Amino acid sequence: MEHVFGACPVGRAGARGDDLGSRIIAARIARDLVRIGFLVERRWAPYSKWLMTAFARSTLAGQVGRHLRHALGATRWQEREAALCRGQ
Repeated sequence: MEHVFGACPVGRAGARGDDLGSRIIAARIARDLVRIGFLVERRWAPYSKWLMTAFARSTLAGQVGRHLRHALGATRWQEREAALCRGQ
């Protein structure tokens, strides 16, 4: 799978057996996608404490939110990577 920034680092870490690293990278990418969503909607992203609460009210949440939830809940790196790519 390709990530918006090239080869997906979630897969790189996962393929090397670094599951925790793959999960952390997936969480960072998910946060970045949420922040990009605020830019697309021309809204100011709140600080981290309220980021997801505000995102849940956005119009993009319905389109992207389920993919992000799947990516962060996935047990295998391949599932995380695929869900993030669908969410971008």
